[in-house]
Amino acid sequence: VTYCSFSIRGEPFDRYWDEVAGRTVAQIQAEEGETNRLFREIRRHGLAREFPLIIATMGAFAKGTVKMESGKLVDAGGSPLAPYDLTDEIEARL
Repeated sequence: VTYCSFSIRGEPFDRYWDEVAGRTVAQIQAEEGETNRLFREIRRHGLAREFPLIIATMGAFAKGTVKMESGKLVDAGGSPLAPYDLTDEIEARL
């Protein structure tokens, strides 16, 4: 229904990308799994956005900005919507 996105390039991620350079995803998963520092940093940034995203999603429904009609996501006027991008709102909250 809603989503937000963030870049996993640039600071603070680049140093962790350097650590995995030259290895495949399969190698990283086999050797480190979820203890990999790049994975942990991406997850940390994702977790920071989870509760704000939930709250913003509930707010969008409460205000009528988005709603469900016949199992489809629509805007206040009833026009179909793709998943609703809340990136700007979430980034402003962080």
